Amino acid sequence: MKTGKKLLCGGLAFLLMASWMLGCSAKGESGGDALPPQEEPAAEERLPAAEDLPRLAEMLEEDQRVWRYTDDPVRLAEITDDSWTQADFDDSGWLEGAGAFGAKDGRLRELDDDYEPDVCLRQYLPDGNNIPAFYFRLRFTAEEEDRQGKLSMRVAYDDAVIVYLNGEQVFSANVPEGGYDRPNAYGSTDVRGALGDAAFQVDGTLLRKGENVLAVELHQDDETSSDIFFRMPELATEAMALAALREDTLCLGAGADASQMLVTWQGQSGGGSVELTPWSQSPDWAGATVVQAQAVYEQSDGTCTYRAVLDGLEPGEYAYRVTDSAPSALHRFAVEEEQDGFSFLCNGDAQLGDDDDREPMETYEGLAAWAMGDQTPAFVLSLGDQSDDEDEPDLFRRFVSTPLLKTVPLAAVVGNHEDESEQFSRFFFLPNMDEATVDAAGDMSGDYWFFRGGVLFLCMNSSNSDADGHGQFLRQAVEDCRERYGEPRWTVAALHYSLFSAGDHAADDSILRRREEYTEVFDEIGVDVVFAGHDHTFARSWPIDGTEPVIGGAPEDGIVYFTLTSSTGTKFYELYGEELDYVAVCDGSERPCMSRVDVTDETMTVTTYCEDGGQYEVLDEYVIR
Repeated sequence: MKTGKKLLCGGLAFLLMASWMLGCSAKGESGGDALPPQEEPAAEERLPAAEDLPRLAEMLEEDQRVWRYTDDPVRLAEITDDSWTQADFDDSGWLEGAGAFGAKDGRLRELDDDYEPDVCLRQYLPDGNNIPAFYFRLRFTAEEEDRQGKLSMRVAYDDAVIVYLNGEQVFSANVPEGGYDRPNAYGSTDVRGALGDAAFQVDGTLLRKGENVLAVELHQDDETSSDIFFRMPELATEAMALAALREDTLCLGAGADASQMLVTWQGQSGGGSVELTPWSQSPDWAGATVVQAQAVYEQSDGTCTYRAVLDGLEPGEYAYRVTDSAPSALHRFAVEEEQDGFSFLCNGDAQLGDDDDREPMETYEGLAAWAMGDQTPAFVLSLGDQSDDEDEPDLFRRFVSTPLLKTVPLAAVVGNHEDESEQFSRFFFLPNMDEATVDAAGDMSGDYWFFRGGVLFLCMNSSNSDADGHGQFLRQAVEDCRERYGEPRWTVAALHYSLFSAGDHAADDSILRRREEYTEVFDEIGVDVVFAGHDHTFARSWPIDGTEPVIGGAPEDGIVYFTLTSSTGTKFYELYGEELDYVAVCDGSERPCMSRVDVTDETMTVTTYCEDGGQYEVLDEYVIR
C-alpha cells in the first residue's frame, strides 16, 4: 500500500464525529438490526502487555482469536501510512471482536453463499456512501518452534483484502493493479463479484519469537457496494495443523469382539503408533504397550491414514494416545464385562453438509448423552451417510471429531452419499471385512461383522448391488461366528437402505428390489432385527415374515425393521403419501432421533429418543423377547 494524504481531516473529521455522536447512521437509520455506534473499551482494558498476549498455539480455534478493528471514519482518517501494520502501533482505541466481520445494507445479516458475519461493521459514511476501508489487527506471541515450516492461513473477503505479518505483505486478493494511492480508498478487480475465499501459506521465519501482529486491510469496491465481509477461519503453523488433524480424525472402531479395539487417525507420514496403558497408571507412559500402526492412503501433502489393532484387551479402563510426528492428547476407553448384558447406540443419517457448522454434531452429541445417561455404550452403530458429500473430507472429519468417538468405538456402514469415493475408508476402520463386496468407497467399504455379548452384528454396504455377494457374506459370517463363539443369542443386521420405511423412498424400485433380495437370506440365517436409515423419517415395522407383515403380531412372528431418521437435524423427508400396511409406528415430525439398544440374554429393548428445541423425549420403545 502506498503512503498518501489523509482522506478525512480537520473540520470534516470533526463533523463526522459529531454526526455519529448524534446517532446519524445514514442508510442504517431505519432501525431493524442496524448497528448503533459501539462503545470503546475502557482505557485500562484496552492494550494488553506483550506477556499477556495469547500464544499462537492457543489460537487454533477461530473463537480464540480476538481482533482489534476500526470502522470509525475519524480513526480511519488517522491512518496515513503502513505503521498500523507494525507490532508497536497503538490500537488501544480500536474495538474488539471475534469470528466473521461484515454487513449487508448496513445490517448484520447473511451475505451470499451462506457467509454470515458475527460482528457488524459500520458500513456507511454520514453522506450515505460506503466507508472505503477497514483495518484489523491480531497481536500474539510465538515460540521458536512456531517458526519452523509454514504458517497456513485462509481468508474470506469482500471486496478486496491485503494481509500483513509484522509489517510485511503476505497475501492480497482483488487489489487493483498498482495498489491504492491512499490508505482509505475504494477499488477491487472483481467488481460486484462473489465473495472470495483463499488459502495460502507463509514462511514461518516471518514470525518473531515473542510479540507478533497479523494485520488485515479490507476495501470496498466503490461507494455503493451493498456488503462488506472479512473472516479468517484458519490460522495455524504446520505443527498446529498436524496436531489438529490428528486430534480431529482420531476415532475408535469396534473390533471383532470385546477384546479388540481398532484405532484410526490421519497424521504426518513416516510412521505411527498407539501407546496403551491401564488408566490407573496414566499418564506414566514408561511401561506402556506400543502398537505399530499401518499407513494407508498416503497423500501428496505428506499425510496419510493410520490404522492400529489393539488385541487381547481385558475388562477395565485404558489410557491411550497416538503418535506420528508428535503424540496426541491422552484419551481413555473402557472394556466392560458383558455377562450381564450391554447397551449400544444406533443413529440414522448424520449427513453433514457444512464443515463450519457445529450445530448438527452438537445435536448428535446431545442425543447420545441423553440416550445413555450415566452409562457408557459398548459402541455406536452408524447407519450410513455420515457425510452429505463423499468428496469433502472435512465433512467426515467433522463427524469423527466428536469426543464421543475417541472414547466409544464406532461401527459405520456405507451410505449412498459415500459410495463413489474412498473418503469413507480414509476415516473408518472396520473388522472382519469381506473383500468380495468392497467397491468404489475403498478398502473399508465391504460387508463386515463383529460379535458382542452373544450378539452377531452383520453390517452391509447396501449401495453395492451384488445381491449374490451379500448373500454369500451373510451365510459365511454366521458360520464363522458359530465356529469362533458358538451359536449367537441374537442376530442383528445393519444397512443404509431401509427395506420397510415410511418416507419418500418407501416404494422406490431400488428399495423393492433389495427387499426381495435381502429378506429371504435374513429369514434363512435367523436375523431378529434390522436397523437402517436413508429415508429421514422414523418407522418401526410390524414383524415381517418374508416380505409379508404380521399385523399385530409378536416379535417372534418375524423380523422387526427399524428406520432411523436424521440424528443431526440436517435433512428430513415427508411421510409416504399412502398407508403402508407393514408400518406399526412412524413419525415425520422432523425431530432428530437416536436409539439406545439394551441387550440381555432374554430381551432386546430398542428405545428411540427425539430432540425438539433442546428438550428430549421418548418417541418409541419396543421390547423383543
